[in-house]
Amino acid sequence: MAIAFCGGADAASARFVGLDVPESQAVLVQPGEESNQLSYWRVYATTLRYSVNGASNSFPVTSLISWRGEWYVVHLGEIR
Repeated sequence: MAIAFCGGADAASARFVGLDVPESQAVLVQPGEESNQLSYWRVYATTLRYSVNGASNSFPVTSLISWRGEWYVVHLGEIR
């Protein structure tokens, strides 16, 4: 999996390493709970790990959701 990073002289060498997903944070969101019409899985407090020129880095992913078998990053910062 490749990840697109904006800016920076070494952006082209950035590589996805992995996700640390706290399974205990995963919940099934029922229809109507968050203005949704269908249910989906949501997980908070994931960490995305990547490397740039061999140096390891990471950043928090506030919220991921899974719908129809695919996972999506929903929030990287504060949820308003």
